[in-house]
Amino acid sequence: MAITTLGILELGSQTTTFYLKEMNRVFNRNRGGYNIYLFLLFNTNVDTINSFSPNPSEELEDIIQAYISEVENRDIEHLVIPNITLQKTLDRIKNTNIILHPIDICLSKLLKTIGHKLYCLGYYIPCNRIISEVNLLNAT
Repeated sequence: MAITTLGILELGSQTTTFYLKEMNRVFNRNRGGYNIYLFLLFNTNVDTINSFSPNPSEELEDIIQAYISEVENRDIEHLVIPNITLQKTLDRIKNTNIILHPIDICLSKLLKTIGHKLYCLGYYIPCNRIISEVNLLNAT
């Protein structure tokens, strides 16, 4: 069985710890108690990132892109960025196929579960992205 190596950007201890616990819980539920998944934790300068968040800017894009480039130079298949306030910035960065984007994952799971058209109600930080993705999915 192939092993997928994850990269995780460390974006604050509480958020990162929450994501690690949840990923561990799901992995152990799916594979059994003594299985492990491989991941590399990439340290970031959280204070610098937070000084620009939550609003996207070219400066913040450059900072995040530098971290993504560092990850892409390693043997990493997927990158987890555990910070919802960065999602608008991630949507502006091009060529981010390595990133496990929460919107893409959520829509994929919904489509598998529901199996037909999705409707977007309410407000969410990157709502325009959700609406455009739902429209694309509904068109197919």
